[in-house]
Amino acid sequence: MNSALDLQFVFPEVILLVCALGSLMGGVMAPRKKLLGFLALLGIVSAGLLLPLSSQAGSMFFSRMLVNDPFSVFFRQLLLIISGLVVLLSMGYEGLENEDSGEYYFFLLLMTISMMLAVSSTHLLLMYIALETVSIISYLVAGYDKRDKYSSEAGIKYFIFGALSTGILLYGVTLIYGLFGTLDLTVIVQHLPAAGTPQQGAFFLALLLIFAGLGFKCSLVPFHMWTPDVYQGAPTPVAAFFSIGPKAMGFALLLRVFTQHFSWGTFNGTTAALVIAALTMTVGNIMALTQTHIKRLLGYSTIAQAGYIFAGAALGTAAGNQAVLIYLFIYTVMNVGAFGAVIALGNTQKSRYIEDYVGLYKRDPVTAVALTVCLLSLAGIPPLAGFLAKFTILAAIVDAKHIPLAVVLVINSVVALYYYARLIKNMFFEEPSSPSPLPSKPPALQVLLILCVLANIFIGLWPQPLIDWLTCLFLPSN
Repeated sequence: MNSALDLQFVFPEVILLVCALGSLMGGVMAPRKKLLGFLALLGIVSAGLLLPLSSQAGSMFFSRMLVNDPFSVFFRQLLLIISGLVVLLSMGYEGLENEDSGEYYFFLLLMTISMMLAVSSTHLLLMYIALETVSIISYLVAGYDKRDKYSSEAGIKYFIFGALSTGILLYGVTLIYGLFGTLDLTVIVQHLPAAGTPQQGAFFLALLLIFAGLGFKCSLVPFHMWTPDVYQGAPTPVAAFFSIGPKAMGFALLLRVFTQHFSWGTFNGTTAALVIAALTMTVGNIMALTQTHIKRLLGYSTIAQAGYIFAGAALGTAAGNQAVLIYLFIYTVMNVGAFGAVIALGNTQKSRYIEDYVGLYKRDPVTAVALTVCLLSLAGIPPLAGFLAKFTILAAIVDAKHIPLAVVLVINSVVALYYYARLIKNMFFEEPSSPSPLPSKPPALQVLLILCVLANIFIGLWPQPLIDWLTCLFLPSN
């Protein structure tokens, strides 16, 4: 083990840790707490700039527990982008009190570090420790608004469901260790049990338990029940982070375990995985049709989006893997932009329900247009980026000759367009209850909305740079 190279590889995480500790200390000592957001953003940018140096350190680190490959490089970059966007969201969120901002950014950066370590690991123990760290911090930040009973309820619900899911995952990990005497995936894949042996049955059960634990993080049916309740109660920037950060990590681990090292066919699970994908997108969209609370609507939308993403992962093909990476990247700018618009209106109107968006275009045209662009992109309307995301998933499904799943995806996209269009109709074609314009948004929020709108339009009109970048990064299936 080369300690210098090990340190070089995790240097971006070390920078984030230093800034996290600085935010925690600044929350107590700094006279101007609003500057702590800039410190967190500085740490994320610095870590991003150091990633190329980190990727030159070698291939295996810390006794083969961390791996440097294109897969980990992509997800580390994606997680830094997600965290940077969420910091901008948080800086524009008026519900974050100054006295709480230090520990809030500390938790946010600590979650980012844990997720970056998880996606770089090929060792089940390190994956579990990183996943559990993310879970524990998630319980705290979900209930961060101590004055809101819904926030406290969200933290408790998340804790109950999360503790159950991580316990199931841990049991699967212990079964793997009992079977192979190691938790290193690269070693395990070389000693898979023969078909028809008792060991294969135990191995199948272990993988099923691990899938259940990761499915919770990804909000896959039937592990999705916590999602709308937690999103409704958690502070809006936290809900936005939950909708993309831990999910990106969850899908990274699913791909790492079930595509890169094993395959769904290892335990005859391809059909079951495709059914779960179809159920996830269908349940999410159907439940979203009846929602009146804006964050619950986005929560069920997130479940449906997870179904689309998992459809690509369940294929077990190179095209499916690439489609997942493209979708996750585009989903980040779509969903963060939508949550940014929710925060912009919530800052001034304390709006929680869809009816509060009636006539928004006449009171705040910038927010209305930004939200419309993100919603149409989530629906997959061309020429926005969401169309590229759905098209790549659909093309991978058709290429793998799973036509029924392709039909289900198309039908679900039409259903999703209905509830997105209903919200757009309220904003543009209904009269507002008050004609007075809304106050201006915080600068950080304005920057975020502009970035997300431009990204959705630019990627939709000129997707080739993104496709070229991701083509050289994705990992083909075994």
